[in-house]
Amino acid sequence: MVGRAIFRMLVAVMGISLFWIHSLTAQEVTIEAQVPGHMAAVGAPLWVTVTVTGPVDMQVDPSTFTYDGLPVIVEHLGESTQSSITIINGTRRDNSKRVANFRFTISAQDEGLHVLGEITVMVDGVEYRSKSSTFQIKAGKLDPNFRLEASVEGPSPLYPGQRATLSYRIYFKDDIELTVESLPLFDVPNFKRIGDKQFKSRIVSGFHQQEIFQEVEAVDPGGYDIDESVIEGYAYTTDFLRQRVYREPKLRATAPPLRIVVSAFPEEGRPSSFSGAVGEYFIKVERVGFGKVRVGDKVTIRVMIFGPQLHTVALPPLRLQKSFADDFRLSDLPPVKREEDGQAIFDVELRPLSDTIEAIPSVTFAFYDPVTKQYRTVSSEPIPLEVVSVQVPDVVIVDETPPEVDDGSRGEKELSDEDDSIIEDDEWEGFDATPPIEIAGCYGLDSSDFGVWWWQTSRALWIIVLGAAFVYGVSLKRQAGGKSRRRTHMHSQELFEQARASELTAEALLPLIASALLARTAEKGYIDEEVSSADALPMTGTVGEVRTLLIRLEEERFAGGEPDSAVLHDILIQAEELLERL
Repeated sequence: MVGRAIFRMLVAVMGISLFWIHSLTAQEVTIEAQVPGHMAAVGAPLWVTVTVTGPVDMQVDPSTFTYDGLPVIVEHLGESTQSSITIINGTRRDNSKRVANFRFTISAQDEGLHVLGEITVMVDGVEYRSKSSTFQIKAGKLDPNFRLEASVEGPSPLYPGQRATLSYRIYFKDDIELTVESLPLFDVPNFKRIGDKQFKSRIVSGFHQQEIFQEVEAVDPGGYDIDESVIEGYAYTTDFLRQRVYREPKLRATAPPLRIVVSAFPEEGRPSSFSGAVGEYFIKVERVGFGKVRVGDKVTIRVMIFGPQLHTVALPPLRLQKSFADDFRLSDLPPVKREEDGQAIFDVELRPLSDTIEAIPSVTFAFYDPVTKQYRTVSSEPIPLEVVSVQVPDVVIVDETPPEVDDGSRGEKELSDEDDSIIEDDEWEGFDATPPIEIAGCYGLDSSDFGVWWWQTSRALWIIVLGAAFVYGVSLKRQAGGKSRRRTHMHSQELFEQARASELTAEALLPLIASALLARTAEKGYIDEEVSSADALPMTGTVGEVRTLLIRLEEERFAGGEPDSAVLHDILIQAEELLERL
């Protein structure tokens, strides 16, 4: 009896061991899903994380995920392998398994306890289902130690072209992990972003303050309403394993709605030369260089405009001022704008058309004053200018007959009485004997001009050889100079880098691109010196393409209205390709 009992006990132990070994070695596929509690917020979409565990070689098909019977699009978060080794009765077994993580979103839920729907997915061609689970959504609690402020710093109201700073300030005392972040102030429409968001952190009155701000530029008039701003999160501490330990309850902070108003410029009293400058400005113009000039010579003036928002300042349209249009020829290319020490600077090239000009006229600049809500103009002082006419060599009429040349080397020639081509003396009567014309500085021939000169001998060959050698040497020097110039094109490259970094507007971008292209053609030796007009460039080859692009720049610049940003971007890319090919 005892032997049988022992035998039965051994059989039972072996059965249990075999079942245990089978349970360890069998690698079934399991699916677990959950909604992280610290990420669940009232009124916000919920993230559902899914963990699929199975054999190392399992294949999960992400396109087959469903939630409550409906297909969902999941995000693959990554995979890992977990390894373990067991030794039973001297037998070593490898129990490695593979873990794949996914997530997707479901619609927002109210505060309270909710049941997570069933999730299915195909693994190795077999459908598996998740286990039932629940999740809880808690409403955030307002806390005086957790605050949010929203503000618009700038003129009010704004006008198109003016800039303002949109900012949020978050105040907190403990470390907080944000789970909800709704900041609609940064998504206001019809505003152009200037640069990227900026961040600052500091301590103010015992609070940690984090500031987020974005500079923007108003584009279109209108009233823009900003919804309430909301942030939520959990305060946490870090344990000795550097794991975060979250504290209840969830914290919530809000900022009230805001309204931004962008006013349109009034049409009444608007000067034709107004280009969008807002604020109060004054202007100064000075001549670059001194002394008298000739008709057609280049004269450079420097226009300096001082004021608050220089990005709205453009060069006054001199062609609209009659005194400039009548007396001066202006360059076809607009000057490049520089901003230095609170002033916008333009160097303008003029060419006087008459020697009756006594001064460079005053330059008038128009702007809109938001304080008085009126347009105003300011003008520079005229600059004295002495213009002299171009001297043309005089033509002198000399009334004398050329001397008769007779060195006795040829005998008297008999003329036949029968030659009808000879005009007799009595036939000259009635002809108008116009005196010969002689240019000043030129003289008539005499007998010494008909002798034999040294250049008519073999010595002239040596002069030709030496001259050819000289011309060849000059050519080599020019080629070497051209190569040295080609080794560097910092000037044109710097201009193009300025264009790349400038605002994507016709006024800021096109003049820099044109200057860079003209500078590169000069640096590469296609032209002797830099020119200011596309008409001076050849019409064929790569330089011909440069000429075509320069003409297009002029058309876009003066066509009226601001070109589309896509057009300006296309011009920038085309210019970069031409600079590389030159």
